[in-house]
Amino acid sequence: MAGKLKGRTIRCVLFDLGNTLWTHIDQASLDKIEYTVTQRAIDFLNQHLAPEQQLEMTTTSYGKQLRTAIRAKIFEFTRLHPGAEPDQPFAVQEALLELGLPRLDRAICHDLFEALRIRITESRALFDDTCSTLAELQQRRFALGVVTNRPWGGKPFLEDLRNLGLLEYFDPHHIAISADLGLRKPNPAIFLQALNALNIAPEEAAMVGDSLSADILGAKELNMITIWKPRLHLRAELQALQTTDNDALLAYALEFENKRYRLAHKSIRPDIIIEHMRDLLDIVQEAGNQ
Repeated sequence: MAGKLKGRTIRCVLFDLGNTLWTHIDQASLDKIEYTVTQRAIDFLNQHLAPEQQLEMTTTSYGKQLRTAIRAKIFEFTRLHPGAEPDQPFAVQEALLELGLPRLDRAICHDLFEALRIRITESRALFDDTCSTLAELQQRRFALGVVTNRPWGGKPFLEDLRNLGLLEYFDPHHIAISADLGLRKPNPAIFLQALNALNIAPEEAAMVGDSLSADILGAKELNMITIWKPRLHLRAELQALQTTDNDALLAYALEFENKRYRLAHKSIRPDIIIEHMRDLLDIVQEAGNQ
């Protein structure tokens, strides 16, 4: 795999976060956290509704409906405008109307959306080789950055990264967060946010991520080296079908993303495919000419 980089100059490695540097905790624990957070959001919402509108809001099913409706509005926007971050308060307003509730003002809807935030430190776990790989890349003098699509950013998100230990490797100025910028992968502009902050030309950077349609497609538009780390469940599902070669994995993953996000990509091919974070250390050597 390292031979594919022969003659290329790489001084920087950018990373996606979800399914790249970390994964979700077990589903049962995640469900408990989501229940607690959703009830907190319902309590907040009740403070801004007339008494007669609050009666059914205490039910668990209604809380799930609220979260589901907001997610659906956000998904609809991202599908129609794949390079832009959704207007979260507007999505909340539309979801409330869909549930037969009044259209609350933007400030309230912003705070309601914030009440639905699930903290990263409670819901994600770093892969075992994440920190050791990042530390070694630093030792090899690579500049490191993050480009991530996520609806919740800001100070709480950076606090979570700090508590996970990731700010030992990433300067906050080198972390491009879609929620804070109004841009989403695959829009090349969000990659340039991180690269410009690092003072690195795209041709001298590599992007590592799990999404073909976001990480790989967006980075390719800038002529970056693209390194794909497939989601664990995709590898497991393909192995269950007794097929493990990379072409089959790519086809399977692209079909999964096309179906999930209602896309129609025929082919997206990364430069390199890895299974674990630590595999990067066999691919890139010292920062500079490979």
